[in-house]
Amino acid sequence: MTATFQILDRLAAEGRPASEATTTLIAARAGVSIGTLYQYFPDRAALIAAVIDRECDRLLADVDGVLSGDGAAEPDRLIEHLAGRLINPGRLAPALHRMLAAETARPGMATRARATGIALDARLQALATARGLPPDRSAIAGRTARLLFQALAHQDVLPPAAASDQAVRLVRVTLTG
Repeated sequence: MTATFQILDRLAAEGRPASEATTTLIAARAGVSIGTLYQYFPDRAALIAAVIDRECDRLLADVDGVLSGDGAAEPDRLIEHLAGRLINPGRLAPALHRMLAAETARPGMATRARATGIALDARLQALATARGLPPDRSAIAGRTARLLFQALAHQDVLPPAAASDQAVRLVRVTLTG
């Protein structure tokens, strides 16, 4: 998976498609035979799906860390931390982030991305409820906040810092009603 991640990162930085990450190239990068690779992953799509799964797990762990951290008692600080984690996750270059997001649109790949979105919605809904919104409005606020983060993370108009600033302002309003 590390070799797949590295190759996808390089391809994304060069503006090349994920389809160029062949299993032969990945096996060579990992230092294993193609047969060994196929013992664990049946094809390139399975490798990319495993990378996406790993990144979804890391994202949720990051968000959970923010929600349970020292800043959790301060809602504005919490929103700033969430914006930083969701818009500019740090470990992913913007080109790789866009590539993996595009891969989740392929048949069979959307399930994990959708589950991660639902999990983020629930976390943001809980935050909206904690900020005083009634349950019926907090569900809508949680989903709207996630979609705002997502939209700003996937656009190229604003640099990440400016996008984070915009997200903080919009999400603060969204989560407080």
